[in-house]
Amino acid sequence: MNSLPLAIETLGNVTAAMARTGVATVRELYVGVAVEPDALDVVLVATDTGTEVWLPVSVHLPDVVLGQVAQDRPIAGGGQLLFSVDGDAAAALARLDELLGRPRPARRGVTDVLAVEDLRVGAALGTPKTEDISAWLRGYIAGQDVAIATVAATVVRHLRRPVPRHPASLLLVGPTGSGKTETARRLAAFLRDYGFRPILINANEYSEPHRVSQLLGAPVGYVGHEAGGALVDHLAANSRSLPIIDELEKAHTVLLDTLMNALSAGTMTRSGRVAEAVDCRHAIFVFTSNLISTEVDAFSKVQAMPASRVSDLCRKLLVARGMRPEVAGRFTAVVPFLPLSAADEAEAAALVVVEVAQEYGILVDWVAPELVATVLDSREMEFGARSIKAAADELLGDTFAEAHENGQFGPFELVGPPWRLDLPGKRVGRDRSSPQPQSAPLTLGASPKGEV
Repeated sequence: MNSLPLAIETLGNVTAAMARTGVATVRELYVGVAVEPDALDVVLVATDTGTEVWLPVSVHLPDVVLGQVAQDRPIAGGGQLLFSVDGDAAAALARLDELLGRPRPARRGVTDVLAVEDLRVGAALGTPKTEDISAWLRGYIAGQDVAIATVAATVVRHLRRPVPRHPASLLLVGPTGSGKTETARRLAAFLRDYGFRPILINANEYSEPHRVSQLLGAPVGYVGHEAGGALVDHLAANSRSLPIIDELEKAHTVLLDTLMNALSAGTMTRSGRVAEAVDCRHAIFVFTSNLISTEVDAFSKVQAMPASRVSDLCRKLLVARGMRPEVAGRFTAVVPFLPLSAADEAEAAALVVVEVAQEYGILVDWVAPELVATVLDSREMEFGARSIKAAADELLGDTFAEAHENGQFGPFELVGPPWRLDLPGKRVGRDRSSPQPQSAPLTLGASPKGEV
């Protein structure tokens, strides 16, 4: 039975009616809800001898209640005294609950603390659908539909657990440029609407012991132990965290062991004046690794296998490449990202060009095939999407900047050579090749989701 305020008019009428009949000297008024689902207001009056429970209007009550309450003191306006007790408001409400057959919580406060906890863990925010996450990711990641489906399903299963025992953990494996890190970033952007807060960690920056303490905090007794650590502080501040640990295989052993313990136990230790356990059971950890980038090509032949079986095969390959079995076994799912086909690579390159335009505030909805081919030919193969982005920026950055400075924001088609921004539909021959752009454009303002 929750406490709710009476309307000002109702409260005034009740107080005035009581004063006119002289039934009580009103010192305090308490408001509650007595009967559900009608959510009937009751007024608790603190008197010199105890507490009275009043109805502000005449209502129909269950016979079991009417048979146990006083009926001889009606007040003006149709109000009714139900009963009085020799005690305070809590005793009166307890008696009311007893009559109604409803148990009362032992502790009443100024808010519903359980509801607050539900909100903090995101229960009230709902759970996204697997197909929604998949569709969102496919708009940014080319050629990885199977991997995306596994990521989406793993995340949704975790979110549907009201009391998980440990965090979800995804290890994305595959060659450079196949979309692992971009998938993690775009997943984080999607999950912002569900209360998740990301933190991006490049593991190769934490390959030395003194750097690891910046993430985890120094042990108690060491200099700086009260300063905390970036990762553990982030987890403490956000029950729904999404740490992205890039290039996991380059992390120092101390960081790796701590992360694996967190995946198993659901807690991390936060240093300070007094060490405290940080609950990370609701978090989603996303790791990336290039450790078996040459081996995942074989997974193109086993795409019909269940995701759990594919994960187990990946674990065996990781162990064969030097990862400790106890580490390989901790991840909820190991997801292979396959090398891109020529068509997928062209699609990915077009998406990168559109993203570069976005950074300059320019909307592009079509990228000429000639430009995509030029960007692909000018990049270094082993550096993947980063190299494509650098090549696109070098070729087109000045063009995008000039358009923005001139107040021209698009949407545009990128055509050439020479490469230029043109109005949509003007390019001769576009309809002959395809009536619609072949790339799925990343348009400005296409979604309210934030970025990492």
